[in-house]
Amino acid sequence: MKNISKVSVLFMMVFAFAIMACDNEPLDGFDLNNLDGSNNLIGTWTLTNFDATVNTASEVGGIPFETDFLIQSVNPNYDLTFAPSTFTTSGSYGYDVNITVNGQTSMQNLSVDNVMGAGSYTTNGSEITSDGSFVSYEFQGMDLSEFDGPQTAPYTISADGQTLSFVQNSTETTNDGGFTTTSTISSSSTWTKINNTVDPCIEATSFASSAETAFNNDITNENLCNAYKSALQNQINSCGDNNGSIQALINGLGDCSNSTPDEGIVGTWLLTAWNGEEAIDLNNDGTENINFLDEMDCLTNETIVFNADNTGTVMSTSFPSFTTEIEVGTTDSFIFTIDCEEEVENTDITWTQNGNIISITDTATAGVTDWTINGNELSIIVPEGFVAFDGEDFTATVTQDLTFVYEKQ
Repeated sequence: MKNISKVSVLFMMVFAFAIMACDNEPLDGFDLNNLDGSNNLIGTWTLTNFDATVNTASEVGGIPFETDFLIQSVNPNYDLTFAPSTFTTSGSYGYDVNITVNGQTSMQNLSVDNVMGAGSYTTNGSEITSDGSFVSYEFQGMDLSEFDGPQTAPYTISADGQTLSFVQNSTETTNDGGFTTTSTISSSSTWTKINNTVDPCIEATSFASSAETAFNNDITNENLCNAYKSALQNQINSCGDNNGSIQALINGLGDCSNSTPDEGIVGTWLLTAWNGEEAIDLNNDGTENINFLDEMDCLTNETIVFNADNTGTVMSTSFPSFTTEIEVGTTDSFIFTIDCEEEVENTDITWTQNGNIISITDTATAGVTDWTINGNELSIIVPEGFVAFDGEDFTATVTQDLTFVYEKQ
């Protein structure tokens, strides 16, 4: 049975591009000319069939073993969807395995149900390489999630663009505690296109991910910076941007004339803005402000100190809370009360920089937040960061996303 298990692993690796479930990984490059998604793989393909033959030769204790596998798909109901640089898999399939060990034949009927996977891929001519790992997949009682790495196979698409075929021939040798197995594998799979389009949001997100990786690999490249901004704007157009996080990335890139992030991150940064989504008159003086700090005498000395050794400290000296009451004669106009609580709290952090993103880790909780640096401004969007409560029953009456802005001192 050990022979059978090891050869089965190899079979699954051969078909990794079709049946694996993958963690998303960034691409190493970005083609500025591929932003229009002109890729004949793009769309959804349904599995028609797959088959493989595997021959293994091994020797244990001087006794030779030869094993042959004939593998054929059964009733596949399995789809593979390609976006410009990513793919998803879903569905179920079965397969019959005829196993001949030293002349004695047996048969197994196996199935894989409710597969949900995602990964990234690249193409080079008529070859496709996918990158990811197996999850929740068993054969002969073996969990194959540990088998990962890039998978490369040649592919062809029919002249009418409706049939996709993968064919792969390879020889694999494995060693385990002196047990050596050499396997010769010949495999193929055929797919039929059922949809020529991809959800625009999925496609736009894929482009943005590719553009981000390319820009982070060369943050001084103005063309890559502008391509990344265009991809982000396209993502907003296709997916929306409810919390403004994508727009914040665009803003952080500036005009791309100097893509190099501020090298002076080391130093002291002071909180200068609590920008809400809508202006509010928190101090009830008749004037509304989008920067809530202009409405209160609180949070006047909140700082972040970044040290050159990638450590730092977040320093807090006060914290406001907000309650409301309905203004007389109205049903939806509030009078605010601000309670500023004095506090002295220092939080130790570590930090890293990747392009225009500063990642701050709380050393006590291991929580990570990603901030955007743009010149001498450092900002982050906090969903529902502002909440005011009814002064009587303490139910939330006003809720807004907040953008914290710090300026270098």
